[in-house]
Amino acid sequence: MALERVIALKKLITDASFYQQAEAFNLPAAIKEEIALAGETALVCLYDCNSPDESLDLLHYTKICKKVAKGTTLVQPESLPPTSAAATYHSQRVYFQIQQWKGIPLKPEDWGWKLTAGKLPPDRTDLPPAHASLLEDERCNCRTNCSPQRCA
Repeated sequence: MALERVIALKKLITDASFYQQAEAFNLPAAIKEEIALAGETALVCLYDCNSPDESLDLLHYTKICKKVAKGTTLVQPESLPPTSAAATYHSQRVYFQIQQWKGIPLKPEDWGWKLTAGKLPPDRTDLPPAHASLLEDERCNCRTNCSPQRCA
């Protein structure tokens, strides 16, 4: 986590586009769509995307394909950029936190949190983590006679 902060701080100093996206989180009356776009653009920048117009979903997919093509280890989800849907909620929570620090009260349920049994857990995404066909695909280390009963 500390490495990500160092990278973000370096980008903030050296990359005008990244700085501009970060400034959106400082606006006192931003709308969710602006925050989602600024967050996605900033994250694409952090993941060293070659094209600033590339979406996180495309970047996520491309990185998965590269890792699967290498095929030497399982793909670790934490090594991938977030999806656009996950980034939207993350960006809303970041905006909410910054506004709280500035003393601007916002309703947490409107900015990436959900009220459940008196607690505020984060909304992480409104989409499944991967396409259904990928979630159903099971892999094992069997060399022969693979069956769900044996590999479960």
